[in-house]
Amino acid sequence: METPFLAQLRAQERSQLREWLQQVAQGNGGILFITGDWGMGRSSLLRDAVAQAAGLGLVAADTWCRGEHGEPAWMPLASLMEQLLRAFGHDPLAQPLADQLQHWMAFPQSWHIPAQFIRTLRSLARKRALLLCVDDFHLASDALIRLLHG
Repeated sequence: METPFLAQLRAQERSQLREWLQQVAQGNGGILFITGDWGMGRSSLLRDAVAQAAGLGLVAADTWCRGEHGEPAWMPLASLMEQLLRAFGHDPLAQPLADQLQHWMAFPQSWHIPAQFIRTLRSLARKRALLLCVDDFHLASDALIRLLHG
């Protein structure tokens, strides 16, 4: 639950977030980083984005990073993939996500993202706009950061 102070403090950011989400819903995707000091409402703003996304027809999936020693490097991506698989059901376009997820669960130390994974995300996004949120990204493993930065 957000305090009234934080809601007022983040009013401008919420407005900017709404505008950005509308652009995403129209097919103009991108990457948005929400930054700020501890306790200033980053996570709340992210939850707000996920809630707004549904109203705009986007498929939203969210996860968080627990730190390099608290989880396998691929765990945040696996969480996003599970949510996307639920959202897209038995759509054949989502099958590579299920295959990759099964591979990671069977071989947790063998973690890489094949190009097919990226192609799959692009195909799904063409079908329906996606919002993928990763909270506490500053705690992400170096491997995950390198992956997402290309």
